[in-house]
Amino acid sequence: MLWLERHGLDALRELNLPAPHVFEDIAPRPVVLPGAQPGRGLLTVRSGPDGGQLAAVHTPHIGGVLHVYRPEGERLTRQRLYADVSTHRIGMREVDLAAWVQGLLILPSQDGRRLRLMNPAADWTELKAVALPGRAILTAAVPDAAALAVLLDGGQVVLVGASARTAPRA
Repeated sequence: MLWLERHGLDALRELNLPAPHVFEDIAPRPVVLPGAQPGRGLLTVRSGPDGGQLAAVHTPHIGGVLHVYRPEGERLTRQRLYADVSTHRIGMREVDLAAWVQGLLILPSQDGRRLRLMNPAADWTELKAVALPGRAILTAAVPDAAALAVLLDGGQVVLVGASARTAPRA
């Protein structure tokens, strides 16, 4: 993975994973690193023989089905979990509407008018579906608030916490 300076395209950082590890993310996320020497960094998901989430939404435009993958001996098996989920919309630039908030996977429904909260630690139990007052077009985790900010098609922003309560914000 290369992190490039946006104007001159000079390499700011480089990360090479040792085999057999792989990157699972579509898009690494910029973060501010805390500590004695705060700075900027990128957050991504790495997977290998010692673990990895291995969850995927198949056919996100037509029925959207969440699957998880598990190793069984030399094979990787797929388990179908839930239909009516999506990670993106046809024609939109945002390709990752899913988010992790306090260990929960939050996915929009196919029509983008509900958020589905799933708990991988409890065998992927769906905890709740939260109705939205519009269609989700962009999401961003808000770690300090333990919430997900959701931009709706009408311009409204809704916060959805891990407790599944919504609070509209202008």
